[in-house]
Amino acid sequence: MQLTPMLGQNLKDYPISVLDGKRWRMSEKIDGVRRLFYKSATNDVSAWSRTNHEDTWLTHIHDHLCGSNFPSDTVYDCELVDRELYFKHVPSFVLRSATNAKASQQYPDNKQDLMAICFDIFKPEGDLRRGSERDVELYSIFHEGTANDPIIRVPIFGTVFGADTDIIYKTMNEVVGRNGEGLMLLDMDSIYIPGRSSALLKVKRTQEFVGMVIDLEMGRPGTKIEGMVAALICTVPGCTVPVRVGSGFNNLEREAMVRDSPIGKEIEIDAFSYSQDRKGAVSLNLPIFKQFVRRTK
Repeated sequence: MQLTPMLGQNLKDYPISVLDGKRWRMSEKIDGVRRLFYKSATNDVSAWSRTNHEDTWLTHIHDHLCGSNFPSDTVYDCELVDRELYFKHVPSFVLRSATNAKASQQYPDNKQDLMAICFDIFKPEGDLRRGSERDVELYSIFHEGTANDPIIRVPIFGTVFGADTDIIYKTMNEVVGRNGEGLMLLDMDSIYIPGRSSALLKVKRTQEFVGMVIDLEMGRPGTKIEGMVAALICTVPGCTVPVRVGSGFNNLEREAMVRDSPIGKEIEIDAFSYSQDRKGAVSLNLPIFKQFVRRTK
């Protein structure tokens, strides 16, 4: 059977403006093994890899999907994980390694420790429903399930509108604090698009950069931060344009930087790596202020 799943793109490969004007669902990025479970119109269940190889040995998940609460003629887009290790919150690379070892084996007994985490659903002949509509159905299917079920819904952390880096950064920190791999951002207005799509974006762990403050951007009149520092403009090694760092401060810090200018100071910046715009300019993806560098004598 030919099933083509939607594949996420790295947010770091896009300018942050790709998020503008859209509502995004934030869910946990699961570092497991991709499986597509198809429940046919006659209620037969089959499992397929992202390269369209059938996996006939996940019978415990097949049997569960035969239940009447799971709609037929539907593809359940999932990641397989080792159940015990997933709930122990082991580092993501450990989870993937253990999961892959079991997923590659034959016979049902060797796969009983695997569970599926479903993050989307779609109709195999094409699905014109928006992400928000699919998400409503996803919730209706799984909301009465338990963590002991062989297939569960992906952990979802709510939605974010546009490039709200404060919310994305806070949520990312929570995931990383549990040894998670990162976030997936799903465009709530997009249909299910087979293949690579900017409607599904990966947000991976942050990296740390050191920059030099060269200028300040003040809050615009009429805004909540009028008269305060809105952002620091910094040079960062490896970036070909100045980097605007506007998140990670509280209002007391914004006021303090007006009185004691940080221009000329070095700062630590958390970001999701370098990014490049269409003109070739290199900057940082979702830069967040961490702290000023304190040099010891």
